[in-house]
Amino acid sequence: MATPVAHSLTATVVFLLIERRMPSWREGLLWLYVAAANLSDFDFLPGLLSGDMERFHRDASHSFVFAAICGVLVYSIARWRRADKPLRTGGLAAGLVGSHVVIDWLTRDPSPPMGVPALWPITEAHYTAPWHLFLNVERHGLDSLDVWLHNLLGATLEFGVLLPLLLLAWFWGHRYRTPR
Repeated sequence: MATPVAHSLTATVVFLLIERRMPSWREGLLWLYVAAANLSDFDFLPGLLSGDMERFHRDASHSFVFAAICGVLVYSIARWRRADKPLRTGGLAAGLVGSHVVIDWLTRDPSPPMGVPALWPITEAHYTAPWHLFLNVERHGLDSLDVWLHNLLGATLEFGVLLPLLLLAWFWGHRYRTPR
């Protein structure tokens, strides 16, 4: 699957496109966007505690159903707190969590089961794109220079692919930012 670089840059692009009309104090929300886009990989934590980092990785948390559940939860909290535009907030949360599924779908995955369970629980099938934009992250053999170089190359590729989108979003956000 992709590194946090791809997920974080994707969240930053979304932030720059959506939040351009918000007052400057809201820019602290970028960290929430990044956390939401990386949320699916928090399934490493129970695996780390059990001694097998991959044990729970790429299960239900890598599905669009999980993204929808997160969106409904955020919507419910926003509505309960009487936040402005709770539907927009919940939809945004679902989209950011769902972006993780899309990025991982676009990532080379040589280890079985290959791909992401995007439609879990409807089906247990794993899906992967017919072509890949990103390299997989190697987590085994971290004492090997080859593994570190492979992961560095993967993160560099993610940065190279997403940097033009980031620059376009930044330009768009600054050019069309409403006055404060």
